[in-house]
Amino acid sequence: MRLIYAEYNPQTNSIDVTTFENYILRMDKMHEFYDKALNSLNVNYEEQYIGTTFGKTHMLIIGDKKKRKLITLHGGNGISPLNIRIFIPLLEEYCIIAPDVIGMPGKSEPYRNLDTNKDDNGLWLGDIMDNMNLMKCLFVVSSETSSNGYRQDQTAIFDIQDVGMYSISLVKAYSN
Repeated sequence: MRLIYAEYNPQTNSIDVTTFENYILRMDKMHEFYDKALNSLNVNYEEQYIGTTFGKTHMLIIGDKKKRKLITLHGGNGISPLNIRIFIPLLEEYCIIAPDVIGMPGKSEPYRNLDTNKDDNGLWLGDIMDNMNLMKCLFVVSSETSSNGYRQDQTAIFDIQDVGMYSISLVKAYSN
């Protein structure tokens, strides 16, 4: 008996099928790259898994936990360590919480359980904030795709302050 892994691909409107062994090999290589990228940041961090309504979510908590909290989400098919690199200057004032979006590369649940046509993204973010005991926090993103689905949910779930888009040049200007 051979296990297979199948996933719907919306771009091709088809099912991508691979052996379970190939899927595990791909995930192992992604996690190896993830860890290498994370270690290259040279920052203090903690890795944490939490249960959410949509599955197990991996989070990075970077910097001093006593500082104000800031949540950042990576863009589509991105990973948190690459996203965090952009926001390192913000560690002077904030503790950064960077969850890996479920169903994307990273260490969270590998199955795409979040429906972008519903309030799932905001509910998932609410689960994370609940787990971190946050009623308010700053929220920054590095790309348009990482903000999709969250703006419409922000007032229904928590009072998320300063939803913002920052480009690399703005962050560099901030650090000077």
